[in-house]
Amino acid sequence: MKHRKFGNTGLTVSEFGFGGIPIQRVDDAEADEILRNAFDRGVTFFDTAAGYGTSEERMGKALEKVRDKCVIATKNQATDAETCRELFERSLARLRTDYVDLFQFHNIASDERYAELMAPDGAYEYALAARDKGLMRHIGFSSHGAKVALDMVRSGRFESIQYPFNLIGDAPAAETFPEASKRGMGVVVMKPFGGGAIESARAAFKFLRQFPDYTPIPGIESRAQLAEIIDIYSRPNSLTDADRAEWVRIREGIGTVYCRRCSYCMPCLQGVEITTLTVMDSFLRRFPKERMLGQEWLRAAQSLDKCIDCGECEKKCPYHLEVRVLMREKRDAYAKWRDEASK
Repeated sequence: MKHRKFGNTGLTVSEFGFGGIPIQRVDDAEADEILRNAFDRGVTFFDTAAGYGTSEERMGKALEKVRDKCVIATKNQATDAETCRELFERSLARLRTDYVDLFQFHNIASDERYAELMAPDGAYEYALAARDKGLMRHIGFSSHGAKVALDMVRSGRFESIQYPFNLIGDAPAAETFPEASKRGMGVVVMKPFGGGAIESARAAFKFLRQFPDYTPIPGIESRAQLAEIIDIYSRPNSLTDADRAEWVRIREGIGTVYCRRCSYCMPCLQGVEITTLTVMDSFLRRFPKERMLGQEWLRAAQSLDKCIDCGECEKKCPYHLEVRVLMREKRDAYAKWRDEASK
């Protein structure tokens, strides 16, 4: 595993990092083994958040003995100083550490949230004080909002940016990421699989490896996933016409209207399982027939019956998707598949 400088922060990170969302979906023993295996095989950058369920606790337990050899990043969604302090102190306890290498303001996707963050007694004010005390060594942000992300990069106030980037959504490479790199910021790539829309790890990472200054953080929940990505990174990234043709096929097959699985549309007050519904076609392609016939998927499909068309999910979607249309399309396609598969 190769390692590289993370912008001008002075940190050194592995070529790809460990995205901490999926690790909450396995049991404690499996999570511990996957995390330890990732470190043993050269992964040194671990990204998590206060809102990722048990992710912080599991990372803290697995990495405690090698803490000084890891770069640990966490984040929370608070925009006021007091809430940010409370959540951050809880993160330190969960991570079993007295500092984090990188603290990120989580999903600053609108001008309003950015203004709240920077206001007197805002979370940014707390972060500066915490950095002065050595509790967080560097300050960055994550976002799903193109305009505000670029504004924050240009502000000069942040040391890193975390933003979605992949072969079907490569707009950040045109302006935001180059601007961040020019300013010496570390660049973290979330959603390397487009929230599950891209099924080929080989295609996904062959594309991303063209940008060696950017650090992808794929979500990992199995040793098999980890081994596949490490194998891709162990080989020279020699691109062929066939690789580029595959990217074109993937882009044309997915299109531009797709759910990134950021889950900011959730929770639904009526109990609609929005995120599951909007990506159900992806699960159908990837999971065994027997699994997709399970009750959890039927329950998710039936949850759409609770929708009252309030439109709150669409107001909260940072990509301005017609979420209600997507849910119905995916639900109907699943219902048709289930009827045929059950015969």
